[in-house]
Amino acid sequence: MRHFITRIGISALLVLGVVGLSASTSSAALKDPVHLRIATAGIGGGWYIYGATFASVMRKALPKGSTIDVLPIAGSVGNPKLVNKGDAEFGLAQTVTGYWATKGIETYDEPLNNVRAIAGGFDELWMAFIVDKKSGLMSIDEVKEKKYPLRLLTAQRGGTGELVTRMILGAYGMSYDSLEEAGGSAKPVPRPSVPGIIREGKADAYSHSIMVGHPTVVELSTNVDVRFLPLKNDVIDELSKTGLAPVTIPAGTFKGLDKDVPSVGSPTILIVRADLDEEVVYTVTKALLENKAALDKGHAGLKPFDPETAWKQEKLSVPLHPGAARYYKERGWMK
Repeated sequence: MRHFITRIGISALLVLGVVGLSASTSSAALKDPVHLRIATAGIGGGWYIYGATFASVMRKALPKGSTIDVLPIAGSVGNPKLVNKGDAEFGLAQTVTGYWATKGIETYDEPLNNVRAIAGGFDELWMAFIVDKKSGLMSIDEVKEKKYPLRLLTAQRGGTGELVTRMILGAYGMSYDSLEEAGGSAKPVPRPSVPGIIREGKADAYSHSIMVGHPTVVELSTNVDVRFLPLKNDVIDELSKTGLAPVTIPAGTFKGLDKDVPSVGSPTILIVRADLDEEVVYTVTKALLENKAALDKGHAGLKPFDPETAWKQEKLSVPLHPGAARYYKERGWMK
């Protein structure tokens, strides 16, 4: 798997590589090669592997000569903007960012009208606030109460995980500024750097949106004795008003996670340009939904995905593309 990720990573970074296997079957309706892009997130996160997995499945259903580039940029907040502008045909997002994007609220100045959905409910995503046990912290409250000089690592500024981190701190009466005033810090770093920084004692905590098998958190929890801090009920209630949902990170999901941890989350959705050819979208939807086993094999986080219910609006928060809707209706899943 390490060699696979490296190979895919190099091609995506250059935005030149063709991801996936040689096409073995092509759509009867599509004759000419198509050139597609999937916007994911940075290398070292689960979404990048999702994108490579989707590309492998999609590639086999497209005409010979088709290419799919996996773009390790933007993330949940930026991907809808890329898709809306036509800088990517597909993108991974979350239900919460899809909701914000189509409404033109929170981090979006106006509704993004060129964004539609293919499927939702691909996984279970949780906000995780993880601390090195050496910090002695048992709750997020203690950071403020003890004026603890917390050195917090986040994703790059502006992504969903980083935005929600700020929301969480705000709900506890804190901010990046207050962390600095107490002698701490809030530093955005690339995901692959997180485990090493905390292991070397240069940071105390990491806050981000994660799923089962998240590479960064697997490495972090394997090499550092960590604790997953729960969110208080009133904080969960406050954050739920923004479009996030109450969730539970199950005990045993990662090393050091000894009991269920209450949090908030927002599952992954696959969005698409509204103006993308309906036949292309139909072909891609069919390929993804008829290859559940390949998705499961690609990343453990995709195992909760249920093709039969992937069209439901509570799993999407974004209107379906007509090409995707046609497939769901043909299967009898959607009326």
